[in-house]
Amino acid sequence: MSSSAATVARTWASPPVPRARSPAARGRSRAGLRLSPGVFARLPDLVEPVVCRAARVSAGEPEADGWVRVVVPVESARRAVEMVLRFGTGAEVVGPAEVRERMARTVAELAGRYGR
Repeated sequence: MSSSAATVARTWASPPVPRARSPAARGRSRAGLRLSPGVFARLPDLVEPVVCRAARVSAGEPEADGWVRVVVPVESARRAVEMVLRFGTGAEVVGPAEVRERMARTVAELAGRYGR
């Protein structure tokens, strides 16, 4: 195997290096969410520890339907939507308006793609 082929083989065999995000960059904005009891319970499996901690600390009392309101740090509206999509139907963006509007556009596009 040539040295360049060996380098490529080593690169592909190595686990990916996660992109570092500084807490300062992550915390530039905040998003308000409503989370279902199931999603709230599974947060440690769905988001980074800093986001999970912020959600737990900010969580209000469960509403009549069992959902809780939380505030989490986000890097941008795009990143917030990417995160919330992981939660499926167990989340609602309540603010800011930019994130809620982007989420609405994204799910409308998905609904169109899937024939609704």
